[in-house]
Amino acid sequence: MPALADEVRRYANFSPDLMANPYGLYHRLRAEDPVHWNEAMGGWMLTRHSDVINGFRDPRLSADRMPAFMGSLSGPERESVQTLERQQESMLSLLDGPEHTRLRSLISKAFTPRVVGGIRVRVEQLVDEMITAVEGRGEMDLIADLAFPLPAIVISEIIGIPPTDRVQVKRWADDFAEFQTASRALHDRALKAQRSLEEIRNYVEQIVDLRRDEPRQDLISGLVAAEQDGDRLTAEELISTVALILIAGNETTTNLISNGVLALIRNPDQINVLTGNPEQIDAAVDELLRFDAPLQRSYRTALEDFEIDEKQVRKGQTVSLVIGAANRDPAQFTDPDRLNLTRNPKTHIAFGHGAHACIGAPLARLEAAVAISKLLERLPRLTLDDGPLEYREMVGHRGLKSLPLRFG
Repeated sequence: MPALADEVRRYANFSPDLMANPYGLYHRLRAEDPVHWNEAMGGWMLTRHSDVINGFRDPRLSADRMPAFMGSLSGPERESVQTLERQQESMLSLLDGPEHTRLRSLISKAFTPRVVGGIRVRVEQLVDEMITAVEGRGEMDLIADLAFPLPAIVISEIIGIPPTDRVQVKRWADDFAEFQTASRALHDRALKAQRSLEEIRNYVEQIVDLRRDEPRQDLISGLVAAEQDGDRLTAEELISTVALILIAGNETTTNLISNGVLALIRNPDQINVLTGNPEQIDAAVDELLRFDAPLQRSYRTALEDFEIDEKQVRKGQTVSLVIGAANRDPAQFTDPDRLNLTRNPKTHIAFGHGAHACIGAPLARLEAAVAISKLLERLPRLTLDDGPLEYREMVGHRGLKSLPLRFG
């Protein structure tokens, strides 16, 4: 059996077999070295459910991973992407303490359950249109034909992005996501992300200026108006927030839908469970989230020296909270490698945990529930097309490049 450190190194370098199935490696890590020093990443990996939960709660761990993450670049490389590093300083996902609480509270004024609940009919309409466009063909690429465009359209409509701009905005968001979800900063991805983030910010700034003069019923207008105790988002916070929502509102939902459909096709007995009990779709989505989480890990930075399980964590080191491993921990879930839509998987942490739990989780759940329900209802006998499946080279997110299906 290969040495554990060698397997982790292969995973950090996007080895195709481990991109396709990292869960065997996660089991080894939990069993052999659950607090593992990842030399390739230059940081720690936590793989037990209890350790990951504690990591999300631990005030000694900061959500701002950028200083440590960017440390893998050489001096000249890091100098060339200073703009990228600086422009992330006010992003909600990288803030701690009072700054995070304040910004999240203001954002929640515009991102309310009413906004999410009110778009169900529109999501249903979009999914129906996408299925109608392919049902006569007997085949589809689930990602290109549904899982990719659906969240892009939905989040763009919520935010207020015109239809003509959505493909370009999605490309910018994907460039940034690929940079952020590697195990370490890669210079080529950082340069690409810097260009795309700058484009997103310039674009959002123009729309914000328009909404200040002419508010509409969209998220940007809501964020412009959001106020609590006389406090408002600054111009920099507003632009960074909208950019982050555009990025986060696309990638996770695309992967949730495609990973979930793939898991169901590979477990046809569970399709029968769901088609026989369609009202259980919300619980089924939670089990699909646990089984093959679209967000595989979240990163933290140590603010001081401390120990985890007798391992010495040093100030400034990265600590990777491996969500995908925690969601398959047998200490938390019975028979964790089995997809079981009748289980109660509520302790999964696919959307993170605690103060930094994903603010857009209800929207992602809604889109996945509608998409999966309608696919099973309208396209019977879904099967995989021939050929190997290829995963994108990311360890933070887990997503396929395409998912060819046949039906009918």
